[in-house]
Amino acid sequence: MAAAAADKKILKYMQDQNRPYSATDVLLNLHKEIGKTQVVKSLEGLAKAGHLVEKVYGKQKIYFVNQNTLPSLGETELKDLETAISEKTKDVTLLREETRNIDNQLGSLNSSLTTEQARERLN
Repeated sequence: MAAAAADKKILKYMQDQNRPYSATDVLLNLHKEIGKTQVVKSLEGLAKAGHLVEKVYGKQKIYFVNQNTLPSLGETELKDLETAISEKTKDVTLLREETRNIDNQLGSLNSSLTTEQARERLN
């Protein structure tokens, strides 16, 4: 794969995932479509160009998207997201409570006698 195409594919992958990866992680996550040497060169080149940030931890290098290049949200968008999160949290709480009630009903039904067992006890 050509260097420019590899750079483009790796940058798109890193932007889509928006999380830190090592060169080996990128290689494996792209299913070895790009050779390891090219992955390392592309990551280093993208870091030098400012698209990615490189952090060194001992012998390990970690790369992630430069967060300064991402668009920031306005106050209105942030409030909308917080409202949506709050609503979803309430929905999850209600669903958990409903699930707990159904589990309790199921437990009581499983512990009660069946019709056949009740007839046998009466006889």
